[in-house]
Amino acid sequence: MNRIATDAVMLEAIETIGRRLIAQDQSEQGRMFTRLYDKVRETPLWLSTANGDLYAVEYATKGTVSRPPVVIAPPDGEERAWAARTMVLVARALAHCGSMVYRFDHLGQGESEGNYEATTWASRQADLDAALQMAQGRSGQTPIVLGVRLGGTLALAAVKRGTPMAGLVVWEPVVDPAQYVHQLLRVNVSTQMVALGRIERDRSDLIADARSGGVISVNGYGLSGPFIDALLALDLDSKIGQLSIPTLWLSTMSADQTVTSNPSVVAKRVSTLPFWKEPKSHRSVPPSFLAETVEWLASDRHGRGVAK
Repeated sequence: MNRIATDAVMLEAIETIGRRLIAQDQSEQGRMFTRLYDKVRETPLWLSTANGDLYAVEYATKGTVSRPPVVIAPPDGEERAWAARTMVLVARALAHCGSMVYRFDHLGQGESEGNYEATTWASRQADLDAALQMAQGRSGQTPIVLGVRLGGTLALAAVKRGTPMAGLVVWEPVVDPAQYVHQLLRVNVSTQMVALGRIERDRSDLIADARSGGVISVNGYGLSGPFIDALLALDLDSKIGQLSIPTLWLSTMSADQTVTSNPSVVAKRVSTLPFWKEPKSHRSVPPSFLAETVEWLASDRHGRGVAK
């Protein structure tokens, strides 16, 4: 069985397990997280940066703020688009549970200014820094970061750079940036087959084109050479090894030894539907990751160690 077929089988297995769990817990989660839009106050904000204005939303409980503020570092590109509704549900839920929550769009994405193809890994780092500074200024506290998919990888890199955080939660982080890039490029190659009936530029050709100044389209999102090279050069193991702040690591796959051996990290394998991908059916409940995150934030001690 080839790699693509294996990935498809694994994804189908994860979705099957997720559907069963949601069927069991849907009524309970529905009661907990339904209609939260009328229980929190949502304030749109604009953050000025050197490269353009970022769009953000502040979510505040109508009750008592009892937990640290949370900044959501979102998925990137097409994954951000598919996850947008889920990120809103999550922001409302965390605010309802007592945190000030800040959700933002990177430059070139969502409601923020700029063009996607002009953004880089460095610009994404600057976006996250701006959101963290805004959250600390408005809440008066150092925030916790909730990083989702590539947003989790971005947050891990921010910790290594010394960006102040009270804690870190990562949901299904991109642990192999090189594989992530190749999966994106595979989309372009597949599109060539559909549109042209043949492959004119393979993944190596596409990377060379990007490095020569071209823009590689992946379902409408233009990948630049500097962005591709930055992802290919990321050393995630060193970033995980240097984590010294309380961290909750949630993934549908078992975490590797680099994660589980770090005493600052609580790592859990949790079955959930891949909300960052195109859904096969309508999803009305938030991912299973949310309940684990709410519990971790409520502990007020952000426990250490590894949960199998």
